[in-house]
Amino acid sequence: MKNPLNKTCDDLKTRLSALKVSAEGASRRVHAIKTFNLAAKNAEIERLERENHALGNSVSAFTNTVDRTKTELRLSIAELTIEVSDSISREERTKFDLTRKKNHLKAEPNRWHPIHGTRVFFENLRLSREIDASYRNILFLQKSQQRLELLSDAINLREWIFSKDEQRLLGVRYFEVLKTTEDIQQALSRSEAELASVQQLLLESQERIRQLKEEVSAFSASNLADHENSYNAFLREINSLELELARKEDFRLNLDFQMIPLNQEHRKLVEERRRIERDVRDGDNPGTGPSSNQQRNLERIERSIAKIESRIAHLVRNATRTVNRIVLDGNNLCYEKNSPIGLRAVSKLATKLATNYEVLVVFDASIRQMAKPTNNSFPDFPKEVVVHIVNAKTSADETILRLSSQPGQFVISNDRFIDFPEAPAVSNGRIIRHEMVRGHLLVHDLQIDLRY
Repeated sequence: MKNPLNKTCDDLKTRLSALKVSAEGASRRVHAIKTFNLAAKNAEIERLERENHALGNSVSAFTNTVDRTKTELRLSIAELTIEVSDSISREERTKFDLTRKKNHLKAEPNRWHPIHGTRVFFENLRLSREIDASYRNILFLQKSQQRLELLSDAINLREWIFSKDEQRLLGVRYFEVLKTTEDIQQALSRSEAELASVQQLLLESQERIRQLKEEVSAFSASNLADHENSYNAFLREINSLELELARKEDFRLNLDFQMIPLNQEHRKLVEERRRIERDVRDGDNPGTGPSSNQQRNLERIERSIAKIESRIAHLVRNATRTVNRIVLDGNNLCYEKNSPIGLRAVSKLATKLATNYEVLVVFDASIRQMAKPTNNSFPDFPKEVVVHIVNAKTSADETILRLSSQPGQFVISNDRFIDFPEAPAVSNGRIIRHEMVRGHLLVHDLQIDLRY
């Protein structure tokens, strides 16, 4: 059988680790409150708010610059559009004039004259070429006008390439305005980049102000005493768990020590039983059952296995039970057999138990004659132990059983409490026996052996 306290100890270690993490967090909070510099935080908030105000003004200035630059860009593009529209109008008038001249030339009465007709032919050819050239110019100017409609921050004007004829056609003023537009676009890009940078600084400053104000607000709402109490509560719980873990580890090691020989004997008996069963199955007369000798051995083995399993179950039950309080039947522990021994044994037992449990000692009124306490005080007992003497002519049994009525509360006494079978400590088997032999006080269920 496995030791069930292995899992109990592992669970306690897990809880202890989690508690230590929580305690560390509580310790950091206490340290943060103690070292929090409110004046410095407020001063930093004021400084950041001033910087924030200046950054806000910078954002407004850059925004105005960007808006103004965009307006200039739109005006420049509009001026370019007007220039191109004027050029288109001029080319259309030129084309119109050339077309009209060509039509008049067609109406020339002497166009078929041998000499005059040759002049008319070449003149007509020249006009046709000029009309075609004017038409091409109009198409180019219309394309240039469409280009202007696509102008935006993303377009690089340097990528526009014009031939000399196209430059002549558009005119010097067009390229002057185009250069101005390019300069405006570059200025707009710089302004927008600066605006984005300042806006990022403004957001970072606002976030830092928000964080600082949250820290100040949390500090104002926090109570150092509450956090210290929380931290101390964690420390107390950690200390309690460490004591519980140390106690369980002792129980675990002791249970291992007791269970190892029992488990070995159990395995030995089980193997012996299997061997006999195998001999019965594979013997000279299979199917006839075990012989009388084999049957006696099997019954002996079963009885021994049952005893070992019962012993292991008893050990496990004692080792895994929860014990919070132990009530000592004081008078019962003041006698070895029928001889009074005073408070030597009960005081040593109470002192031993008080390191791990809440301990109460209850005496009959007759203890005053035996121990002669001063003002009901017993200097033999440590201050952690509560000592109570019941009233005269009153039995201590009922008080002992009432003080041990809850789960986890046990009584150490050799009294059987036959008058109180309904008491939870009696009915639930929470009465622990003890023995006194030649100056030894033995409490087997708690693995205690004291000399008194």
